[in-house]
Amino acid sequence: MRDFESYYAAGSAWVARENPYTPALWRHEQPIPGVRADRYEVLPFLGFPALLPLWGAFATLGFSVAAALWAVLTIVLLLGAIWLLLRQLHARDVGSFLSVSALCICFAPLTSAFALGQAALPVFALIVMTTALFVVDPARASSAAFFTALQPNLAVTLLSQIRYRDVALVLGVVALALLVLTPLVSSLADVRAYVSELGAHAASERHALIQFTPGAIAYGFGLSDRASSAVGILSMLGAAAIWLTIMVRRWATRWWRLAITCALLPFGSPFFHEHDFVVLLIPALMCLCSARSRIWSIAASATVLVAIDWLGLAQRPDGAFQSALLAFALLGAIVAFSDQPLRLHRFAGLAALLLIPAAVIAARFPAPIWPDALPAHVTWVRSTLSATWHAELQAAHELAPHPLWASLRLMTVIGAGLLAWCSIRTARTREETASLHGT
Repeated sequence: MRDFESYYAAGSAWVARENPYTPALWRHEQPIPGVRADRYEVLPFLGFPALLPLWGAFATLGFSVAAALWAVLTIVLLLGAIWLLLRQLHARDVGSFLSVSALCICFAPLTSAFALGQAALPVFALIVMTTALFVVDPARASSAAFFTALQPNLAVTLLSQIRYRDVALVLGVVALALLVLTPLVSSLADVRAYVSELGAHAASERHALIQFTPGAIAYGFGLSDRASSAVGILSMLGAAAIWLTIMVRRWATRWWRLAITCALLPFGSPFFHEHDFVVLLIPALMCLCSARSRIWSIAASATVLVAIDWLGLAQRPDGAFQSALLAFALLGAIVAFSDQPLRLHRFAGLAALLLIPAAVIAARFPAPIWPDALPAHVTWVRSTLSATWHAELQAAHELAPHPLWASLRLMTVIGAGLLAWCSIRTARTREETASLHGT
């Protein structure tokens, strides 16, 4: 619940009428069980100001109770999302539900998000729910869409539905509600600090080890700051061009538009962590259920690449055996969920086997983990949270470029790119097949 600590502390600061977007946040993180109070390890909070009352409500409870409640809420939302996805895929039998549940347990971005208490996981579930509700109940869709603002960098995937008039109205109402609510629950100083920290924080960890953006990975391979920034900009422009091209196509149906957007998101976002890849469960499940032949085998391999915590092989070398077991359990879940011939599964098996040499090499070059890599009894207090966070990352050696660590992160990003391609091909093929059957 490391990330939930930040949400909880921000709620506590808001209740105490302190600004959660300043170094004052540390005073509210210090008393939380598990936090090392003898060193300055503040984790910044970047949540939308309009949702501070939600975190304030959690902060009125003891931390252990609040964390347990958050975990239960997350699981309930996740189960609801799985059920809705399976319903959309016409796979509502018990076997499919158990197979997908097993796949989720083996999907590292999901388990990482759950372990951290990350808002990315419930927001992923809310994105699925919002998309399903757009068709049948716009009012409830508005409520679900409102809370996706807990993780704005994932909530932008709902823009994939903007071409539908009812959706545009819902998203407009939600945006207006967030804007109106913000000054009612936060002071002007809080809002100014939030806007300032948002850009500054992204800049402070632009090249950090925990970033999975193409620009950060390019920097990890040794490119200069300017060259890696150029890679990031070109990636964003390319992803935006592909996205805009797809969104105007008639064959891009509501759910495929969402799937393709989720798969392209790592290439178009300036801020993307490992747990954010949880949204790629949508294109992964849709491709595993709908793709055929060669496209299916590539989609299965891509799912394996995204599901494995490649960077974790360097950050936690003693967990390599566990990662291997989870990878092969993932293959079992894919086999159980799919109706494709077993011969097509060999490519996914080869992708999983890459874990063995990767783990052997990664063990020789262990990567640091924040906050464990921070030296004790040292203070990095700066005038802003973003500057303090940058100093912490430097002290923990998380800003040092390293080709191996960049290669490990690249494996996950390659999986995302393959899922984007498979989603586009599958959506087009299904529409062409439907048109032929219609004629």
